[in-house]
Amino acid sequence: MIITIVIFSCKEEEEDTINLLLNSTVERGFRVPSNWFSRDSQEQYVVDFSTAEAYSPQKSLKISSQNQIKDDFAFWGQSVQSDIPGG
Repeated sequence: MIITIVIFSCKEEEEDTINLLLNSTVERGFRVPSNWFSRDSQEQYVVDFSTAEAYSPQKSLKISSQNQIKDDFAFWGQSVQSDIPGG
């Protein structure tokens, strides 16, 4: 009598993460963080580079408003000039 036991173990390959953002901690910069820009559709928001509410060591990006108008928006962003990997 022959008994064969086969055990397979599969492990997903760990992929290295790639940070495409420059100054992703937003610590560099004076009035605006280096490599970042902001937009406010109708100037209804306060878009600020702040030290008051920082998760990282000292600085953070802040968007606030006293009004809630659904057609307005504000954001912080970056332009990525390199190829974005697919997956």
